[in-house]
Amino acid sequence: MFNGECWIFLTHHSQDIKKVRLIRNEFERLGHNPLAFHLKCLNFDTEEEKKN
Repeated sequence: MFNGECWIFLTHHSQDIKKVRLIRNEFERLGHNPLAFHLKCLNFDTEEEKKN
């Protein structure tokens, strides 16, 4: 990992943005290229959860 830069793909939930920023910053500090995407389109609700 320390022999050269690499690309790192991160996906996250909006509630985790502070944690993701810390991780992204650390990868950048080590010389890597993190790509962080917020996938707003993901929805994990089930029909049963909607009933409650």
